[in-house]
Amino acid sequence: MLVATIESLSVKGRKVPDAVLAELRKQNLARDFYASQEGVQLVQKLEAIRVEDGRLTIVPRQRP
Repeated sequence: MLVATIESLSVKGRKVPDAVLAELRKQNLARDFYASQEGVQLVQKLEAIRVEDGRLTIVPRQRP
């Protein structure tokens, strides 16, 4: 299952209040990704999705 959560968030350069951020952290931002067949097929082709040092890395799954 794909899980995407918020670690930190700012809007127009201002930090979002901790209470708001705490509620957002409880949410899986990718929860609806599995609602479509296309989303499921895409996720099955991926080994990993990471954000490190502000950079998004998508790693495809190796073909057997």
